[in-house]
Amino acid sequence: MLLYRLVCNGKLCSENVKALPERIEIMQKREGRQGKEAAGTTRRQFVRGMVCAGATLGCGKLLSGCARLGQTDAAPAEEAPSTPTTSIPSGPPSYVLPSATGGLLPEADHRGRLPTGQGEVRIDGLGRLRFRAGEIETLRPDLFQPGHFSLFDILVHLQRAGDLDLVYHYDEALDTHVIERLNGQPDWWYQAHYASGWFESNVMRMDMYPYKDQTTLRLSPQSRFQVTSILDTFRQEVERRERHGGVILPEMEIDTNRGTWRSTEIEVRAHDLRVDLFQPGVITAMDVILSMVEQGDLENIRLTWYARIGSADPLDSYFLEGVNVVEAAGGCGLVYEIGPRAYTGFRGSHIHIPADARIIVSPEYAHWFWICLGRGGL
Repeated sequence: MLLYRLVCNGKLCSENVKALPERIEIMQKREGRQGKEAAGTTRRQFVRGMVCAGATLGCGKLLSGCARLGQTDAAPAEEAPSTPTTSIPSGPPSYVLPSATGGLLPEADHRGRLPTGQGEVRIDGLGRLRFRAGEIETLRPDLFQPGHFSLFDILVHLQRAGDLDLVYHYDEALDTHVIERLNGQPDWWYQAHYASGWFESNVMRMDMYPYKDQTTLRLSPQSRFQVTSILDTFRQEVERRERHGGVILPEMEIDTNRGTWRSTEIEVRAHDLRVDLFQPGVITAMDVILSMVEQGDLENIRLTWYARIGSADPLDSYFLEGVNVVEAAGGCGLVYEIGPRAYTGFRGSHIHIPADARIIVSPEYAHWFWICLGRGGL
């Protein structure tokens, strides 16, 4: 049976397990769906497939086995180093922040690849519509750098090409574009995933979800109540941002195997970690972590840049692999979720977008938590 293992100070965190029944249930169901496909493979091959499928979880260390199938899983390190080092002997480039000079950004300038390939959208009732990524322009130049765009931009591109009957508008009160009618019908929502991922529920603004080559997107009609409920959370976020004059995160918790860090009322500012992808001033989920370091809530962090991991290509993101004395190792590391409280976990806040590529408006909470994949874990 596949299960998340959450440990605090070496012991099972029953409180966290109780808070995650939905995660466990979904992982079990996913195992059942993939069981037949996994017939004839070893358990490690199956676990590797599961891990690679979640390659945008938000913790790259958990996924390092995707490119090393022939190696044996290492047991989780019992003692994490008390002092992180800035010298990484091999593997993907990694950075301890603040740097020796006090900087909060990696010294190297890593850049994600521009989308250039062919893609397709699956729309209930219409089938598959194809497009060329290099031909798409964004409706949100306030967010995206030239050459990058969102999933919503794909729909508008298809509409302008005459391939899609789409009526939409931008709603300032929601800070997003809203589909009025698609193919003559109201109340649509979407699911998406990056390379080697799987479809999952989400409550992320579609015009803020970055497209990368190998992204899979589908849209289907939903109930009026479901769509309205999601849009209401967008409205609440905008109201909260306006009320505070910026992004103030009410609750933040980091659960690890070495303890828990909690903070409230965090002032989150942009650090421009991904100016290759986003315009300066755009705030992402990773800015929550960087803001905590800047404000003294965390002593240091370690970010690692992954261009790809196994079949998860392109990846092109930084992953959080160290917090204070905690270091990802042996298939164990940190994943995260962020968003509205009404959609915690796999209801919509826990989606597989790297934290540095996930734009936030003014979420209600954020939660980074420790999991182990492989021996004794997943």
